[in-house]
Amino acid sequence: LSGEDANATFESITLTGGRTTANGEAGGAILSVDADVTLTNSTVSGNSTAGILAYGGGIYAATATVTNSTVSGNSTAGEGAGGGGVIAGTATLTNSTVSGNGTAGSEASGGGIFTSESLTLINSIVLGNDSAQTESNEFGGRVPTVTNSITSGDATEIFALTQANGAA
Repeated sequence: LSGEDANATFESITLTGGRTTANGEAGGAILSVDADVTLTNSTVSGNSTAGILAYGGGIYAATATVTNSTVSGNSTAGEGAGGGGVIAGTATLTNSTVSGNGTAGSEASGGGIFTSESLTLINSIVLGNDSAQTESNEFGGRVPTVTNSITSGDATEIFALTQANGAA
């Protein structure tokens, strides 16, 4: 599903098997350029992007709001790839799980989530994601605001290392 300047809301849906394979392509399942994506009671799983600067194996959005949902088993592959599960300017996850996502390729980052502006996790789990840059397995981009959530490692340290490497 793709669109520009059109906000999209998905409720009680499973998006699987989407993929892009060209350089610079994004959003294996959902591509929403300059717009907001809201995902509720849904699953985004088994989607991928591949190519130089491939982004958002699962979701690519200006703003992503994910509630009571799972983003798992998505991937990006290629030089500079990012956001195996989710890539967004701003992302807010509530009561959601991001796991088993990954990025591969030189300078790939944000195996689970990559944000360029802000990330808020509330009662969520972000675990078991993988990235070519090991310091950004779960996250890439900005330091998250975390409330009652489970992540692996020290998210602040992960983001600081990512910033030092110029991945954001």
